[in-house]
Order: sequence, then C-alpha cells, then structure tokens
Amino acid sequence: MNTLLTETRLNLTFFKGLDEDNKEVFATRQIRNLREDASSEALHAVATAMASLTQDQLVKIERANTYEILA
Repeated sequence: MNTLLTETRLNLTFFKGLDEDNKEVFATRQIRNLREDASSEALHAVATAMASLTQDQLVKIERANTYEILA
C-alpha cells in the first residue's frame, strides 16, 4: 500500500488571554498550500516572523501533513 502527500499546512497557536472565568483562551491560525518540501527550519522561521507581527504570544507551531492512502 502506498501513500501520496496531498497537503502540508502550518498551524500556529496563540495565547489570547483569559476569559471571564479566568480560563486561558487560545486561537489557531492555519497557513495552507505550503510547499511539500519545505524544511522544518523554514516553517519555524515563517511562524516566528508572522508571530512578530501580532500582539499575541505564539505558544505552539505544528506542521500537519495530509496523505491519501492508495490501494
């Protein structure tokens, strides 16, 4: 059985603050249609550059790959 990489995206999670119940609030932003051969170092650089343009604290960077399973 083979797989085919169909999508690579970058998920950035930001800390937005506390709600009225004093619970942490997070927001996730996705960057889609990334080059499949983008290195982790390049994605980290993009994520930190984008985070520097916001007032929110970047707390997590995730790379998500989607694969199609071929029969």
